[in-house]
Amino acid sequence: MDIIRRKTDYGLRALISLAKAGRPMRAEELAQTEDAPVAFLHKALKDLGTVGIVAGQRGPSGGFALARPARRITVLEAVEAMQGPVTISRCLIGDDGCGRQRTCGLRRTWQKAQENMVAFLRDLTLDDLVRSLGARPRGGGRKRAASGTRKGRR
Repeated sequence: MDIIRRKTDYGLRALISLAKAGRPMRAEELAQTEDAPVAFLHKALKDLGTVGIVAGQRGPSGGFALARPARRITVLEAVEAMQGPVTISRCLIGDDGCGRQRTCGLRRTWQKAQENMVAFLRDLTLDDLVRSLGARPRGGGRKRAASGTRKGRR
C-alpha cells in the first residue's frame, strides 16, 4: 500500500528543487535534476498549480516557480493537491469504505495513525524539507530549529 504515490513523491522532489533554485525551472529540467519521468512531473505540477503552490511562466526564461515562499507551503497541502486526502485505510474514507466500521477492532488504530500522519504533514513545510538537506530556500524562509513545535508561523 502506498500512502504517498509515485507522482506525489516526484512532485515533492520538484518543489524542493524549485525552492532551492529560487528561479523558474522547466519541467524537463526538473525531471533531469530529480531523475523523474517528465510526464509524471507535468501532471504533478499541473495539480500544484491548480491550488496555487506553483505558477507557470511562459517565455525563454519561463518555467515553473513557487507561487509563495517555501515556509508557507505545507507538505500536507502539496500531497492533497496531487493525490487527494491522506487516508491509510479504506475504512476511513467514509460510510462506503467498509461495512464493518462499527465492529472492527482496527478502525480506531488506523484513525489515530492517520490523525498523527496528517498532523505531521500539516506542520511540515517545504522550507523544513529544504533545510533538512542542509540548503536554504531562496526567496523566502527563515531560520529555525530543526525540531520542536513550530506553531504560529503561517
